[in-house]
Amino acid sequence: MPYQVAVLGSARLNNFRLDYSPLEAAIRLTTVKIYLDGVEAQGRILRNSLTIRDVINDTPNTCQFVVLGTAPAPGAVVRIELGLDTPILLFNGTLQTIDYSYLALPTQEAWACAAIDDTERLNRLRPYGAWANVSATTVAQELVAAFAPAFSTTHVQAGLDPVSVNFDTTEGFSGALKQIAKLIGGYFYVEDLGLHLFLEETTDPPDPVDVDHPPLNDPAVRSATDYSQLRNRVYGKGGGVGTIVEIAAGETVIAVEDTAWYEATGGVVVAPGTQRISYTGLVTGGTGGLVGPGAAPSAAPIATPVAGTGVTAGAHDYAYTHVTAAGESLPSPLGHAVAGPWQAPNVTSMSRSFTAGAFGPVPAGTVVEYKIALQNVAGTEDSDLSTINQSFTSTGAAGYSTIQWVISADMVGYIPKVARRDNSGTWYSIGVGAVVNPVDVGTVRSVNDGSSTASGFAGGHVHVTASRQQIALTGIAVGSSSVTSRKVYRTAAGGTQLKLLTTIADNTTTTYADTTADGSLGANAPTADTSGLQQPAGQVLAGSTSLIVAGLGPFAVGGGWAVIGNGQQVIRYTGKTTTALTGIPATGVGAITATVPYNSNVTTAPSLTGIPPSGAGSIRYPIKEGDPVNIWIQRDDTASQALYGVHEGPPLVDERRASASLRALCDAELALYANPIETVTYATRDVKTKSGKPVTLDLPTPTISVDLVIQDVTIDQIDSGVPGLRPRFTVSASTVRFSLEDILRRGAAAPSVTS
Repeated sequence: MPYQVAVLGSARLNNFRLDYSPLEAAIRLTTVKIYLDGVEAQGRILRNSLTIRDVINDTPNTCQFVVLGTAPAPGAVVRIELGLDTPILLFNGTLQTIDYSYLALPTQEAWACAAIDDTERLNRLRPYGAWANVSATTVAQELVAAFAPAFSTTHVQAGLDPVSVNFDTTEGFSGALKQIAKLIGGYFYVEDLGLHLFLEETTDPPDPVDVDHPPLNDPAVRSATDYSQLRNRVYGKGGGVGTIVEIAAGETVIAVEDTAWYEATGGVVVAPGTQRISYTGLVTGGTGGLVGPGAAPSAAPIATPVAGTGVTAGAHDYAYTHVTAAGESLPSPLGHAVAGPWQAPNVTSMSRSFTAGAFGPVPAGTVVEYKIALQNVAGTEDSDLSTINQSFTSTGAAGYSTIQWVISADMVGYIPKVARRDNSGTWYSIGVGAVVNPVDVGTVRSVNDGSSTASGFAGGHVHVTASRQQIALTGIAVGSSSVTSRKVYRTAAGGTQLKLLTTIADNTTTTYADTTADGSLGANAPTADTSGLQQPAGQVLAGSTSLIVAGLGPFAVGGGWAVIGNGQQVIRYTGKTTTALTGIPATGVGAITATVPYNSNVTTAPSLTGIPPSGAGSIRYPIKEGDPVNIWIQRDDTASQALYGVHEGPPLVDERRASASLRALCDAELALYANPIETVTYATRDVKTKSGKPVTLDLPTPTISVDLVIQDVTIDQIDSGVPGLRPRFTVSASTVRFSLEDILRRGAAAPSVTS
């Protein structure tokens, strides 16, 4: 009995032999089945008229063929399979166009048909809905379930990244899916009423094209290198905001609406026109103080060293603040004390003068010396009398002299004491003054020398040996009724920064005993008034070149821009003192143009800083108020430039992107185009050939060794009539592998980039 093909279910198994010949096995593998609306139609299809086009990514696949005899039904479902045992789907879709003609005679009717894959059926409906931060997997599944239930989501990859989308029927189903795929850097296609949504699809890859799997010679293998798309320097223009004031040429700081778009470490921005401006840092803005001297206690505390231990030896300054429910005032004026053995301040710079006339009853020619010492308020300790002296030689008859001196700041809190000695070598006290207060500084005091028999100093001064390392604070003034407590601050020995010493938790106590070492001091004293207490009444006039501010900490020493109120005035200052912003222009941009009342808010303006005043990266011509200042990125593939020279492409403009995202976009562009696009076309009969899949070519002749991605496949010779002959797959594969979004998702960067 001769061998023949056995189709299970068509006859008894024992009527046939199952080990049929290899030729018959090949026929079963390559048998083509063509269905129109589910009815086999390969007998009606003009042989060699069947062609299928498979294109990468989301582009629908198409099919063309000629039908003989009866006209096919419009919209008929077209299905083409290869093989009998395990059919391979080549195409599934619907007829889109039908053109009537004939072959040789009018009686030989023929219909040229074009079909599109199942994407057309999916696009008959326009989906709608909104999803916020939901996995793309879930979004796709819910879209299909609601609007295309006939389709399957079996091939939608699980666990895709979350997306936020809003569809309002403006676009078709494939447009919605393309938007989702773009957001995740993935791909989709529709096949056999099934949605495929994925990041990578590498299952069942095609065989390599090599000696063991040679390509067909019809058409011949061709390799092309395209330099026209070469781009190895890419510019990017991203987001930004407008300026809040006109910026002059040569300015080194740009005041902007906010700094969220810009990098703290600096970068480059582009202003309207061709200005590319470099900056090295930024001021976030929004911090500052109140116009005016601030609410602060007006009296300094009195600090007196007393016997004991605890306070670190050395000179210390004291101040205190008033605390309310709203906050804390600025510190009071300073009190001063020296912990350790008692020692008056050095007053060697104090000026002295002597009135004309003869001295007291001292013989002519006698040398007379006068000294000024300082005595503590208890009257028990004096400074060393050798610190200041003035000597004169008596040249006239006996008489009286007046010794005068100017009160210096070093003398505040002490009692000046004047002494005299002559040839006898004994010092005599000739006058003791009153305690010096701060209001006395700069005034003149005097004492008359009318006697040579004044009381002696008993050795000149009192030597102190006891340790005075405790400080008695008095005069800590109470505040208004809204003051709930006071905070006392002190400097470390020899320091200038006030640090928290203690909190007096009432508004009645006026004294405090300090026994605290420097290492136990706390936070720095405030630099801004947040107490809500009333400042003195006042105002800063328009045209003023300085602005008194309570709380200058946030403002830059080197100057910048500041905002008064809620943007009513934007001023430019070039420096600051301990109490005011200085260097404000009297007129023009940045000037104080209207009177500013005390208690007005003044804050740092959001700004880009460190702009060179001239040369590259500088502001060469003015920027108008409100003009946008956008981030600007330059990325270079230096390896490609070394090979091919510099090739610049048009800027990538996406004003939704900040610097990091914009750099990634530019690097993705370099990854795609920094090197020439290599494209190889070849033909094969490998039925695993499909667009979007990777393929390796390693051929000795022609010499090709490269990894590519299949971009486009044309399938023909599907029903050639030659037993065992598989269809021909004519392939175009190239180095442009992925979408730009896919490159971004993969984090691909150029081999060597600079910014």
